[in-house]
Amino acid sequence: MIKNNIRSLKIVLILFATSITVNTFAQQDVMLTQYSSALQLTNPAYVGTSGRLNVTGIVRNQWMGFEGAPKSQVLLINSPFLRHKFGLGLTFIRDEIGPTKNTLLYLNTAYNFNLTSRLKMSMGLSGGFNINKLDVSSFSAVSNDPLLNFDNQTQFTPNFGTGIYLYSAKFYLGISTPKLIKNTYDELTDIPSSGSEEQHLFIIGGYLFKINDTWKAKPSFSVKMVKGAPLSVDMTANVIYQDKIWLGLMYRYGDAVGFIFQYQVSDRIRAGYSYDLPLTEMRKNSAGSHEILISYDLIFKDKKIVTPRYF
Repeated sequence: MIKNNIRSLKIVLILFATSITVNTFAQQDVMLTQYSSALQLTNPAYVGTSGRLNVTGIVRNQWMGFEGAPKSQVLLINSPFLRHKFGLGLTFIRDEIGPTKNTLLYLNTAYNFNLTSRLKMSMGLSGGFNINKLDVSSFSAVSNDPLLNFDNQTQFTPNFGTGIYLYSAKFYLGISTPKLIKNTYDELTDIPSSGSEEQHLFIIGGYLFKINDTWKAKPSFSVKMVKGAPLSVDMTANVIYQDKIWLGLMYRYGDAVGFIFQYQVSDRIRAGYSYDLPLTEMRKNSAGSHEILISYDLIFKDKKIVTPRYF
């Protein structure tokens, strides 16, 4: 049993190390299947653009059946203020991969303005910090492996990001860099050059098509570029029935396929679930990834906006 636990720990430590050096099968930032319902996560310029106060919570369990697999909890809060010219938001993320825990807290702000009567632009900034923890004390006592020969570690790293978001009632397009500071993680493991945060460039986009009075279609995409890793592309096709039921298919290039279901419970509440299955060798040890989303909107009386919110 101890040998199996040590072997599992080595695996998750390798996952952690590759995630912070951006290898081909891991990620530094949270990877969501329902990314088009959480645009604030990668682009601070999104905050305030929907014209309402929104609170979104997401729980994701990745690679089910794989011991030490990633688990993520996300809380996003954003609202317009000062006559809807500015946006303010809060982003909270908690990630776990085996004995590693990563907590992120960021404040987002944006300035929104009209380019034309229908087209708007928002420019955003975010700033905050990460708290990275590594806990292997329960394993180091049963092994002489130098990989496990260090105590619990905690590292505090500040960071900031920026983004631009172009949008109208029917489409959106954004580009952002959520983390501009390249923090290193040598302190976590006492292993020189154990890893660092790399700058991620995100490009997001989506469009809303009206098929008829009953059906709408909303394709979207998310592209992530980072030094040392292959281009990551997510493509999603959603259909919306009577503004109540959302059905979608997601394809993450070379990595996974997924199914999305969302239900508009009321004008203010939407609930969502997604399931994705890896296409890589990980599928041999994983039963897939599950994701649950709850979103709440508080609509301001002085602002006439579209209900429901499509993005």
